[in-house]
Amino acid sequence: MDYYLAYIKSPGSEILNFGVFSIKWYGFLIAISVISGLSISKKLANLRGIDPEYISSLLPSLILSSIIGARFYYVIFEYRKYIGNI
Repeated sequence: MDYYLAYIKSPGSEILNFGVFSIKWYGFLIAISVISGLSISKKLANLRGIDPEYISSLLPSLILSSIIGARFYYVIFEYRKYIGNI
């Protein structure tokens, strides 16, 4: 099994590079997941009798709270980097 893993290469960190502007894989994958999650949520909302535009109006606050929550999670579990020399 390990023999086959030697042929798997990382695609690198960038998809496209336009000089000072570059598109990273993680950003691209996060954007795709947000778009697909929004699409699925709108379809489910429509099936359950909820206005799909209500889901779209929630998207900015969901993204912002996800970023803040992810940073809070990181700081909690890596707090030793932030407490200084005690």
